[in-house]
Amino acid sequence: MKILMISCHDVWGGLDTFSPMLKILKKMDESGIKVDFVSTEKTADFDESSKMYGEPVKFIGKNIDIERIRIFSPKLLKILYKNSLMKRIIGKIRAEYIFPRLVYSRYKDKRDYDIVYGYEIYAVKVARRLADRFRVPLVTRFQGSFIHSWEAKFGKEYCQKKYKLHYDALKTKADLIIMTNDGTEGDKTLKELKNTENMRFWRNGFDFAPSNETKEELRKKHNIQNDAFYTVSVCRLSKWKKCERIIEAYRYISKSGENIKHIFVGDGEERQSLSELIEKYGLKDYFIFVGSQPHDKVKEFLQLSDIFL
Repeated sequence: MKILMISCHDVWGGLDTFSPMLKILKKMDESGIKVDFVSTEKTADFDESSKMYGEPVKFIGKNIDIERIRIFSPKLLKILYKNSLMKRIIGKIRAEYIFPRLVYSRYKDKRDYDIVYGYEIYAVKVARRLADRFRVPLVTRFQGSFIHSWEAKFGKEYCQKKYKLHYDALKTKADLIIMTNDGTEGDKTLKELKNTENMRFWRNGFDFAPSNETKEELRKKHNIQNDAFYTVSVCRLSKWKKCERIIEAYRYISKSGENIKHIFVGDGEERQSLSELIEKYGLKDYFIFVGSQPHDKVKEFLQLSDIFL
């Protein structure tokens, strides 16, 4: 089997990250599925995720061919992206207009694919076109959707104009639609758009064999207090992940007098604001930040904890 996978999202930070996309591609590689993965070029010169987590991996496995299309010189983008308005405009042009056209022109005559896979909104339209051209099934995948919350805040009519690309992507019919259950109520959005016939509403998760080390041994290994009760979260510390909800919950949990703490596994642009919120509520003793961790270490933090949030 051979799959054409199209995405503006990428695999940042190396092969030991817990990126869902990395897990998908590694599983395909291990299963002997050949994949042409095509995305946009990203370097630390201009790409925020590459600066924060490390540039995207260049090799995943022998069955995964990776092409990242250059859309403007990285040096030029570095200069232009210093202006926030210019960054938004050029980012939109690159992802929404140029990338789909270049993908279509480069891949329209290859015709040796069994499936076309469109990962997130910028890839869906061109994936649909190519799947129709090749007469093969289409898979679309979304990491959630903000449409439901946007409509509640700004109104449906305004959102349908401003976020037209999102609506068009989510309305696109596919042989399999994977919507991540990440708390943004993407399933409700698909229901409202009458596009649930082939939908799967799945959580991201971890498939791992437990360590031979005991919970007590793992806590000692990571200098974690042994006699406390631990909750743990594993995610990028981004605004849309709503990690502040955990802190708000701990405002009430702390009143119980129980020895309970939370471990944040992951890093991101909200790290500082979360720390400030913890400081504001006087909850420093209840939270532990361990930053981004290799996949094997993520397993250990899951195993040494009592509840995964």
